[in-house]
Amino acid sequence: MGSSVPRRLATAAMLCALVAPLWAAPPAAAQRGYDEAEIRALFDGLRNGTMPSGLAGEECRRGMAATEDAEQLAQVFSAYLDVPEEAALGATCQALVRAIKAGDVSLDTLLLFTQPVTDSGELFEAGRLLRAIFFAHRLTTSASAEGETQP
Repeated sequence: MGSSVPRRLATAAMLCALVAPLWAAPPAAAQRGYDEAEIRALFDGLRNGTMPSGLAGEECRRGMAATEDAEQLAQVFSAYLDVPEEAALGATCQALVRAIKAGDVSLDTLLLFTQPVTDSGELFEAGRLLRAIFFAHRLTTSASAEGETQP
């Protein structure tokens, strides 16, 4: 475990460095495939139970894969979540869906993907989102390794 902690910290720093320009960019560039109406619909559907988790996860994965930074995101999330690169976007989205359903991620935090970041508080929220994704993924993979089923 000792050597994995610095690696995770370095990966988190790289992830923030990669994602921060998306939020700091002008609105047209910041959207890069993340539409506010789609994010609201997915969030609301997950929270009220009308959107199946599998469908939401797949829509999220397709949205991330359609961005111009998809390859870089896959590389970084692969290291961050410790999954194969080809599974990284899917694992990220599955964890995000679980975090939304658990109430660990707010709609305002998700909407950061559609607008430029203007203050350090928004960067703090981005970090909170990354933590929610990490722990939702980690709890699921730990439970799967122990033979438990996840909702």
